[in-house]
Amino acid sequence: YTCVGCFTPGDSHWQPQRDMPIATGDFKASVLNGKIYVAGVPSKVLCFEPGENGGSWSVAANTSVGAGCGMTVFRGKVYIYGGIEKTAKGTTSTTSSAVFCLNPEAKSLNRVGDMTHALFGHGCVTILKTQ
Repeated sequence: YTCVGCFTPGDSHWQPQRDMPIATGDFKASVLNGKIYVAGVPSKVLCFEPGENGGSWSVAANTSVGAGCGMTVFRGKVYIYGGIEKTAKGTTSTTSSAVFCLNPEAKSLNRVGDMTHALFGHGCVTILKTQ
């Protein structure tokens, strides 16, 4: 899919936005600092910045993680984990247990850990407990 729309709650209206530059069907999205980050796109993490004329898309980072990953925002950072990961040679794929942290300024993903099990096609909820 590539279609993007913006919903205005006051008038219950959808306004078309600029389409994603790369079609994908199993992606995740999270919002940080007014920008929408999309993971699960082949070889990339994309960033959508709403604005005039339908907003704009840019590449937030290149990655080996593709479809089926999970994504969440925690303490002001975007985390991407699991999904299908291409091997170093890029010829085969495997389910990943890797956890990455997105650094939008450096346009990079830093591996920050591993889950106990590789996951694919999962969701994520971040729960913050108050004392």
